[in-house]
Amino acid sequence: MEKTSSLRCLAIIGLLTLLPISQAQIAIGPVETDPRALEKMARGELDKIDNSDRGMRDLTAVLQGLISSGCQYEARPGDAPVNMARIMERIQQAGTAIGPLIMAHKAYGETLIFVTRHGCTSDQVHRLEKTLFAAIMAPPPPPPPEPRLVEPTLQAQEIRKWWAYAWGVPNPGGRFEAVLGDAQVLLCHYHSPSNYSAITRIAWFDTPPATSNELRRLSRSHPIGELNGLRLEKCPRRIGDFDAARKQAG
Repeated sequence: MEKTSSLRCLAIIGLLTLLPISQAQIAIGPVETDPRALEKMARGELDKIDNSDRGMRDLTAVLQGLISSGCQYEARPGDAPVNMARIMERIQQAGTAIGPLIMAHKAYGETLIFVTRHGCTSDQVHRLEKTLFAAIMAPPPPPPPEPRLVEPTLQAQEIRKWWAYAWGVPNPGGRFEAVLGDAQVLLCHYHSPSNYSAITRIAWFDTPPATSNELRRLSRSHPIGELNGLRLEKCPRRIGDFDAARKQAG
């Protein structure tokens, strides 16, 4: 079995594993990762082939094309043995499968044309098969590192009367607004490459016009319901410093 391995064995194993295909795989569809995947395999360029889980769709499409062409893989002297069960296991781990869905992949049709042009027993197809099996069984590349989050730093600051800052925000109104009067607040706008838009922090610029206990009784829906007693004359350079000052102020 190791010396003369039939691609039809893979077809049988593949049909038995069609039922567990996930909804995620169906949603992704047979989109190609590398439009030159077949060309690279035909040239034996193993080091240039993407065998990640995403790239495995290309490899599976080529394998499906070889199966549909009726090719029988025959190991030649010096060829590494082929473990068909392990090949199918790796394909399944990547979230794809041999079956009708993969036939819509571009590499599937290209493989049929390639085999028709050269013939199943040709050196060209044999090299394609060897490179394909080696690519499937090679260790997949490690996942890319998590993007390093850059702490937001000060982009801009502005001073407004509290009600100007809260313009358009639902306001309960009443006695407490009279206490707040025209007290000014400091707006600190922070930004980093890790954030799509600026992050705004707010503190009192004037002396808080109410005690901390009164401020804590404000509903969170109030425009300044989270200021408490924090007062700043200028914005800290880093957002972490602002948050530390707010925590210290209670």
